[in-house]
Amino acid sequence: MPGRPLPTPDGPPSGRRPRARLVAVVALAAGVALAVVLVVVLVVVRPGGGDDDVPTDAVPAQVGRVSEALEVLPSDATSLVFVDRQALADDVGVDRTTPPDAYAAALRSPLGRAVRGTDLLGSLRAMDAGGAAYDERDVEWAATAGTPEGSITVHRVADDVDLDGLVLDLSASGLAATDVGGDRTRLSPGPLSPAAVTTAGALGGYPPSFRDVLVDPVRHLVVTGSRELLDREPAVLDGGEGLTDDRLLDEAVGAETGDTVMVLAQAPPACTGERARAARERAEAQVGLGLEGLGVPEATAVLVDAGGAPSGGSSGAGGPGVRARLVFASTDAAAADLAARRGYVAGGRYAAAQAPVRDLGTAVLRQEGRVVDLDLDLVDPGTVRDLASTGDGFLACPG
Repeated sequence: MPGRPLPTPDGPPSGRRPRARLVAVVALAAGVALAVVLVVVLVVVRPGGGDDDVPTDAVPAQVGRVSEALEVLPSDATSLVFVDRQALADDVGVDRTTPPDAYAAALRSPLGRAVRGTDLLGSLRAMDAGGAAYDERDVEWAATAGTPEGSITVHRVADDVDLDGLVLDLSASGLAATDVGGDRTRLSPGPLSPAAVTTAGALGGYPPSFRDVLVDPVRHLVVTGSRELLDREPAVLDGGEGLTDDRLLDEAVGAETGDTVMVLAQAPPACTGERARAARERAEAQVGLGLEGLGVPEATAVLVDAGGAPSGGSSGAGGPGVRARLVFASTDAAAADLAARRGYVAGGRYAAAQAPVRDLGTAVLRQEGRVVDLDLDLVDPGTVRDLASTGDGFLACPG
């Protein structure tokens, strides 16, 4: 069935910065047909159960842009990285016209060091120089979800971003465009040689993640990720089950507020992974960590707010507010962990540096049902992502 006609080079401007449209490879793209791409399926078994004692209406309602992101991510996600880039930009004082070097310099603030921008930050200079249809500065929010079938990343871009221009760029880079309904365009690799595919991203400076792309101009979304997830994504966008239907991760990020700039969530949590276990074993053999009595949560989340450290601790004015949430199988399990974690925070050690946990900062702990909350005031805000990804320090567990 014929698809929607591809946009022409005379399409609408981006409304942000003048673009240097590169057309050297357009002639090559005109002869590119659709290809069959090798599909690699990664199968991961996700543990379930453990929330039988929690009624459905006990899950806090989401607000703000985090909720918008959860609605368009797959319901079987086991991890989430969400960044409200617009809120971050407002806090550090940059906008869409800020030059790349000045933009990077602004992220040296406490909040900038904690959040570190979106997945496009490392490609900002290349995309700016290449005249890409959009870059880091044009993203309102970005969210990446990990699932048993791979990962998927969604960029919600500014309303005036030239998404027709994005389709043209990627088509000229060797991707074949297909209308998948709802005014959406799917771009996938065509029958190029391996060498050509390797160099195709040079047009516009787009990163390697722009190899399989779904563009939704109505909702101003650009979606990249595994082929299997992109095949499923139109159904999610049309009202199918999203991550808001996953009670475990939804509960883990239930403390999100209108000031939330970043969310890092995992179910099962990082502290149960092989990397964390190996680091604990090495540290235990040398200094001991004091993990006795800590519980093993079913999910964890770290939320970073622009509103300042809630505990009023030692990091000083201007530090971001950081909350860690640990979701347990029951209220009793959470109560037992709370008692043990208070002792661990006061006198335990964390694996990465084999140093006292209190060297990381201060924490105020409390329990809400089966959730243990820690309001953190970190000495170095730049440790937020590392603590979340390794399950170390305040998020440690013996699992």
